[in-house]
Amino acid sequence: MKLVRCAKTGNIVSGAAFFILGVILVIFPKTSLILLSRVAGAVMLASGIIRILGYFSKDLYYLAFQFDFALGILSVLFGAIFFFKPTAVISAIQVLMGVFVLINGLFALQTAMDSKKFGMKYWWILLIFSVLSSVFGLALIVNPFSTASAIAKMIGMTLLFVGAEKIFVSIYTIVTKKGKAEETYSPVDLSDFKDYTERTE
Repeated sequence: MKLVRCAKTGNIVSGAAFFILGVILVIFPKTSLILLSRVAGAVMLASGIIRILGYFSKDLYYLAFQFDFALGILSVLFGAIFFFKPTAVISAIQVLMGVFVLINGLFALQTAMDSKKFGMKYWWILLIFSVLSSVFGLALIVNPFSTASAIAKMIGMTLLFVGAEKIFVSIYTIVTKKGKAEETYSPVDLSDFKDYTERTE
């Protein structure tokens, strides 16, 4: 369970990093795009490594980490591009960020629906976060913005939702103790979770 706790803590920290970066961009939209690319890349790299580790941890119900091997690799690849090739990224930073956020948002949407099936009390909050993240990601891809400042603010708002979503998912869906699961989920037959995990192993 130590790996699960480490993965949970890491996800919360990386979510907070995305959130803080989003706040900075909203307040200071004229932040250097090269600096933005490197910082975002570093956070993506760290987040990707954490997600891969989380996939191999023993979370009781495999809800939060079920897609994290693929998403972790994706995050590492995007992070490496953003961090090591910032000048190449600048011209299409909003599109690349949009693709990254949209993919994560769609997988989060699946997690939200699975949370509902599991009887999670606050699945609808995750649903809202995932939908908003997907919408913001799509908006970045479509790119209806005319100025660099507007793009930076939009990226900032997007990262705010991404960070909040990661924090929420980590707190409410990563379960390390059965007793905690009974508090987090609505009263259901816990044998359903056992059957589910056995089918996914």
